[in-house]
Amino acid sequence: MKRTIVLALCLILCATFAFANGTAEGGAGKAIMGTSSLGGSWYPTGSAMAGAVMQHTDSVITAQATGGGTENLRLMMQNQMQLGLAESNVMVYAYQGTKLFQGQKYDNLRFVANLYPLVFQATVQKASKFMTFKDICDAQGSFSPGSPGSGDEVAWQEIFDGAFGCDYKTLGWKPLSHNERVMAFQDRLLDAIGYETSVPAGAILESSAQIPLRLLAIGGKEREALKAKYSWYSDWLIPAGTYNGQDTDIETVITGTATIADAVNASEKVVYDLVSTLYGPGLKQVQAVHTFTPYIKLETALDGRGPVPVHPGAEKFYKEKGLIK
Repeated sequence: MKRTIVLALCLILCATFAFANGTAEGGAGKAIMGTSSLGGSWYPTGSAMAGAVMQHTDSVITAQATGGGTENLRLMMQNQMQLGLAESNVMVYAYQGTKLFQGQKYDNLRFVANLYPLVFQATVQKASKFMTFKDICDAQGSFSPGSPGSGDEVAWQEIFDGAFGCDYKTLGWKPLSHNERVMAFQDRLLDAIGYETSVPAGAILESSAQIPLRLLAIGGKEREALKAKYSWYSDWLIPAGTYNGQDTDIETVITGTATIADAVNASEKVVYDLVSTLYGPGLKQVQAVHTFTPYIKLETALDGRGPVPVHPGAEKFYKEKGLIK
């Protein structure tokens, strides 16, 4: 796996140089893809995808570290990027011009491919009095959902609302950067932290090695209520033993990771080369990146797109495979 990541990163560095200096082979498609922070799971995933495209086609895709899905969409709106990764729900907000994108409807947004699930995980310290999310709501405890204005923050607002009937404004709601909230949690200045990422989450592994933790469940009738209100969530189970001291299975929910493109600025060629490589000669290379990339499969490629139209380059490929008529 390490060799795969190193190869992908080397290819991306070459692509960046070629892109910036105009030395890419003539006629090749070009695009910049927004991913996540260097520590997030999307950056190595996007880097491997871009590297595979460069290895198997004459297109050049440059994977760029960013603040995640919300930032990727805003940069695409500004024509600073042509491709990106985003949470399925955040993608829909941008296309419809709601929530984070109120009044900023992104008509040219197009769906390319569904990748892998993002799992919602919330931790409290093992000695905490809070045993459930309802306990946090009733006591108006403090909760950090991620950075301010992020897709993570909006998703956790929906979870507290849809599953637990709890207005986040009544809580000690603390949107913070990753490092800030980890330090605050360790210093007992936060009651709980919420994550939206793959399993196991590196941040939780790191924290649980220093502080005994518990995970809070999202299950039963509460989970059904959430799914009834917000259709982009579905069931997931975190198996016992995933984290240090986790003795039982934990029910929770997931949303998807969507690859997205601009209808005008991302060419049909570069998008076709991306999906045909991802679900062709580059698949095993990308699936080897981390524990959740094996969930990238052709049979789930069109999941979670909601009302967002499929990009013509991706549509061409899916028609060839019989997934779109």
